[in-house]
Amino acid sequence: MRLTQDDIWRWARLSGDFNPVHVDEAFAATTRYGGTIVHGHLVLTWLVDRANAVAPGWRAIEGLRFRRPVRPGVEYEVRDADGVLTVVDQDGEVCVEATLIR
Repeated sequence: MRLTQDDIWRWARLSGDFNPVHVDEAFAATTRYGGTIVHGHLVLTWLVDRANAVAPGWRAIEGLRFRRPVRPGVEYEVRDADGVLTVVDQDGEVCVEATLIR
């Protein structure tokens, strides 16, 4: 999956989270991230969607860890390895990981 800056703006309007690191490209360029990043709670929706596909009846996600920022314009995949979900970028780098409790 790949999100655009427009997708991030739509999520900001839906969630009410207009933190400039997500929506203000000029501001975000001055931060340690060097550009805008996807909202953590939007990334969590990817994990929940994948959890429902691979582990129907799962109860919770624990140990959610953001290792790298998730950025607009980059292709990502959510993978499952025995209940450990990861968001992996197009270079194979793990950006987010979480463990499912079944």
